Amino acid sequence: MEAVFILMVIFGGVIGIIAVPKWLRAKYDPKVQALKALEDRRMRELESRHHDERRLLEERIEHLETIVTSVDMEFNQRLGRLLAAEESRMLPAMGAGEPRALPPASTVPGMPGTASPPPSRPGLLVPFAAPAGGGGARASAAVAPAVAPAPAPALAPIAARESPSAAHFDATLPHATSGLGGPVAQGTEPGSVFANRFEIRSMLGKGGMGVVYRAWDRQLGEEVAIKIAGAELAGDPTTVDRLRREAVSARRITHENVIRVFDLGEAGGRFFISMEYFAGERLSDIVARSGPPALASVKTICLQIAAALAAAHAADVVHRDLKPQNVMTNAAGRVKVIDFGIALAPHLRGLTATGLIMGTPEYMAPEQIRGEDVDARTDLYAMGCILYYLLTGAPPFRAETPIAVGFAHLRKEPTPPSHLREEAGRAWDEVCLRALAKDKGARFQSAGEIGEAIRRLST
Repeated sequence: MEAVFILMVIFGGVIGIIAVPKWLRAKYDPKVQALKALEDRRMRELESRHHDERRLLEERIEHLETIVTSVDMEFNQRLGRLLAAEESRMLPAMGAGEPRALPPASTVPGMPGTASPPPSRPGLLVPFAAPAGGGGARASAAVAPAVAPAPAPALAPIAARESPSAAHFDATLPHATSGLGGPVAQGTEPGSVFANRFEIRSMLGKGGMGVVYRAWDRQLGEEVAIKIAGAELAGDPTTVDRLRREAVSARRITHENVIRVFDLGEAGGRFFISMEYFAGERLSDIVARSGPPALASVKTICLQIAAALAAAHAADVVHRDLKPQNVMTNAAGRVKVIDFGIALAPHLRGLTATGLIMGTPEYMAPEQIRGEDVDARTDLYAMGCILYYLLTGAPPFRAETPIAVGFAHLRKEPTPPSHLREEAGRAWDEVCLRALAKDKGARFQSAGEIGEAIRRLST
């Protein structure tokens, strides 16, 4: 009997060892799984809440940055006006009446190779002095560009009609309206003579800086374009500063792809600048009318822009406002870079405050938006934006407000052009996106380098 009891204990023990854990597992496993599921759900909720809170914090920081940037922009605008007013004190006193030239490049510190201007005669402007051995009153020191002047084959897909109405648009402030219904002053009607020198032939366009006319220059004996500041801007030192910057900066550059500037002066209380007359259209108008041009045309245009920038940078001039509105082309395919109104030249660097924001948001480099120092690579970023615009028909970043566009340049990566225009291909993407690198060190380091990269592209 005892043996039977022992066997039952042993057998029951074995069964208990095997069965009890299975029973316990079957009983409690659902509860354990439910607890694990609950814990997982709580973890996901915490992660989601953390993500939402982080996103909300980032939005608040961005909103705060927007407010700070907006205030900074307003402050910089006021600072710019104060700087322009301070610089205007450096200009000689000019009264109304007989036209007189503003100080030529030879009187500006840091402008080597220029001679003293000849004595002026009543009723005539004194042209900017030519360098010794130069080719007349309009010549300036030759600049050896890093990019050879590109050939100019006809741009059939986007050819501009040679007509007075399409010639030399005023791109100073292309999106502004003048508010002037006609000529800015008496003596600028077609057939009249302005400043005892310019025979007005037609009005070419109006902008925020005034009106641009096509005229015959009696002194130079050729057609010119003259930009006359509006009457409401006659006493604005910023207007004088911008005209002077455009004249002096452009005068430093001698290149077939840069509009030549002849004179800066004042007549009848209105400031004006005379420059080369170029019958063509702005790239912005051409793309708006006909869409993105053929790749061959894009290549030809960009090679000439690179050549113009190489000449400007060789003269130590940074354009700072390169955009499609400031690049013109004609029916023959010749390209001209215009409007050096906010260009930075050596003799003007001391008059530009650190942190001053200048340019057009859609084509401004990150360092320009942050108000940091700019150099030649800043222009190359803008050229990358123009290349993107010519390939796709739109700038790399668009938004509802200029500040939002600026943040996009600082933080976002542009969509590769080939995603919007398949024929562009990877090679065009690489050139364009390298030019648009946020870090200046990652971009092309010279206009010559980007010009060679574009020259190697297939069309």
